Amino acid sequence: MRQWVNTRHADGAERTLLTTVQTSALADVADLIFTAATQRLYADGGHLMEDCNKTLQIAGLMGQERDSGLFPLLIARSTGGRGAEETTDWHHPVALAEPLLGIEEELEPLLARPGESDVPGYVVDLFSGDDPLATIDAMKQVLSDGTCPAKLVRAVAFAAGSRLARFATSNEVTDWFNPQHTFIHANAVYLAVQRAPIPSVVRGVFHGAVAVYMDRFLNVPAARLPRERGVGPSKTAQSETLAAFHDLLDQRANIDDAASVISGYLQAGYDIDALVDGIPLATVREDLGFHSLQVLEVAVCQCVAWADEAEHKETILVGVVRNLAAHCPTRRAGQQTARIALKLQRGERIFEEEEASTG
Repeated sequence: MRQWVNTRHADGAERTLLTTVQTSALADVADLIFTAATQRLYADGGHLMEDCNKTLQIAGLMGQERDSGLFPLLIARSTGGRGAEETTDWHHPVALAEPLLGIEEELEPLLARPGESDVPGYVVDLFSGDDPLATIDAMKQVLSDGTCPAKLVRAVAFAAGSRLARFATSNEVTDWFNPQHTFIHANAVYLAVQRAPIPSVVRGVFHGAVAVYMDRFLNVPAARLPRERGVGPSKTAQSETLAAFHDLLDQRANIDDAASVISGYLQAGYDIDALVDGIPLATVREDLGFHSLQVLEVAVCQCVAWADEAEHKETILVGVVRNLAAHCPTRRAGQQTARIALKLQRGERIFEEEEASTG
């Protein structure tokens, strides 16, 4: 599979993949497709890892039907997508591609030392810093010291979410796409490493960390979190706080105000499940692309991953809300389409014709 991916030979890759699907367990299929996805650095802008996770998720739900035409859908991006090593910015002014392309061999002995150590604070700080080579070395060191890959990539995903939380509003609205992609990719690697903690997959953790570094200019100047601006627990009821949040999204450029409401909601100890319902409502009523839905799903996944860390969850959700508020409100034509579909399903009339006047 590595050979077919490197030579961009779609037919060979598809035959190899289908043979594995038909003869092996789903865990072996996961090893294969994730290895293919990390063969190039940050392949296809990070999207390929997310595609692999979704395919495996659906395959698990399908059970015995998984050997259908589902997995070949990954081939086009696996063999045809571009890797970051093919771009200039991962080579200059800092040579980032070279130390990453050969990192798999270095990971073999490091992953032979399993452990449950937490990621040291200084390494977490490096993820948001401006020395990617030091970050790479520190990541290898903590793996050597017994930090499990899942904990390391969880820290990378948090750093990626923090980029959204600290995104500078002086940037263009379209600039949100970069940290969106990084956050989605980091979470995809987090899920992949739990399925397949092998060197060829764990190397994706390093790709994600460098992608976080590449987004650093979007945090200049870094936005302050609501807590840092003195925002405290909400003084209104839970339902009123959620209603205020939805009202803010009916108005443009309420990025920090919306984030403050959510921060106050969480600091007040209100039900996070109700919030996880409230943010999707605010998302799906807008005419937004699939990235916003992906970011929302990733945020919920990472909140589960950081279940015992209240401030981490708050930072992640603040990032999601700031990203959402930056694009609101939209025309919401999609919401109208959904209403029409519901009326049709219930057999209701879409419109009533006025009777012609006979007077």
